[in-house]
Amino acid sequence: MKAISIITISLLLAFEAIAQTPAIYQLKPRHRTVVKAQNKTGVITLERSVCFGTCPSYIVTVASDGKVTWEGREFVKTEGKATAQIRPEDFDKLVKEFEKINFSTLDDKYETGTRGCPESATDNPSAQTSIRMNGKTKSVLHYYGCRDSEVLRRLTALERKIDEVIGTERWIK
Repeated sequence: MKAISIITISLLLAFEAIAQTPAIYQLKPRHRTVVKAQNKTGVITLERSVCFGTCPSYIVTVASDGKVTWEGREFVKTEGKATAQIRPEDFDKLVKEFEKINFSTLDDKYETGTRGCPESATDNPSAQTSIRMNGKTKSVLHYYGCRDSEVLRRLTALERKIDEVIGTERWIK
C-alpha cells in the first residue's frame, strides 16, 4: 500500500512540474526576443529633391524585413523603380541612428523662415527623412540651404548613413 502511495505522490509531483514547465520555458530571454522580432514593423524613407544644378532626385524606402524600394527621378543613373535587399540587422542599425540623434524630438521642418533655419542660401536641395515604427510616424524636411548647426550636422549624418547602408550609390552614379 505504501508503494502505491509513493508512486501516486511521485506521479502527482511529476505532473505538477510538467504543468509548470511551459511558464518557465516562456520566460527564457530568447523566446522574448523572437516574439518581439515577429511583432516589429517599420519603414524608413529618404527622399531627396533636385537643386539649381544636377542634384540627384529620388525616394528610397527600406522596410524592417530589409526590402529596399528605389524610385529614381532626375539626375540619377537608374530612373524609375528598382528593388534590393539589406539584412534586417542593418535596418535595426539605422533605427539606432535615428534614436541616437533623438529624431522624434526634431522640428518637422528645417527650411527658410522656420525656427531651425532663420538664415539660408538659395537653390539647394532638400531631404525628407521619415521613420514609421509600430504605427507611429515622424518626418523631417531638411533644406540644405539652412545655415549649419549641430542639429543639422547630425541630421545630415543620418541622411548619409541611410544612403550608405542601403547602397543608393549603385542607382545614382
